[in-house]
Amino acid sequence: MFTNIVVGVDGGQGGRDAVALAKQLAQPDSKITLANCYGESGMVRLPAGRMHADSSEMLTRTAALASIDARLVSLAYASVSRGLHQFAAHAAADLLVLGSCHPGTLGRALLGEDSRDALNGAPCPVAIAPSGYDPPQHLARIGVGYEGSEESERAMQAAQSLARRYDSRVSALSVVSLNSIPYGEPGAELARFGGQLDLLIVDSGSEGLLERLLNGSTSNYPARRARCPLLVMPRSAAVEAPRG
Repeated sequence: MFTNIVVGVDGGQGGRDAVALAKQLAQPDSKITLANCYGESGMVRLPAGRMHADSSEMLTRTAALASIDARLVSLAYASVSRGLHQFAAHAAADLLVLGSCHPGTLGRALLGEDSRDALNGAPCPVAIAPSGYDPPQHLARIGVGYEGSEESERAMQAAQSLARRYDSRVSALSVVSLNSIPYGEPGAELARFGGQLDLLIVDSGSEGLLERLLNGSTSNYPARRARCPLLVMPRSAAVEAPRG
């Protein structure tokens, strides 16, 4: 399972959602790190010491409000995704947890403009909490976006591993290329599937699926209505599914 978790915290609702999801996925002996990347904000240039102090104070408040025992780390990176990726790799994290700035832009507050590239470049699985995430007492229903590839098999293995821990039921949705659906609204089907789940697991190489969730007009439908977290398995042979 996930024993070394890094949580991206921004001081807003997205960061609080990410912390709530990290607590949901952690096990009793998991090590959790709350990390904040600070840098230049627009045209305002603040002294580095001031930015670091503000970041540290925010992390302390976030940990206290969440009643979580966590390591607090402030990172001097202008690029949030690059900073979190490098820190997660350095810390040998087995999960990176992010939040959303609002329901229509899943993960973009922390992942940047090109969400898919940020996910593909992650050194470990990435979990994204929906806006206003209210964790269930039990992850009873885990879903997998499945297309039969080796990467999808890893996503399925991760779902089965988590299901053993939570005594959950695993469901799979067959993922097809958007090119094979010239008409209709595939996002609506994905939204209905996610609406029945407590966690949706996909791999970052699934053609079409992440596009529906993170990019373009098609993705806006499920993103606006998503109520379950998303766990993305990265395209890296070095990353293994969580062990149960």
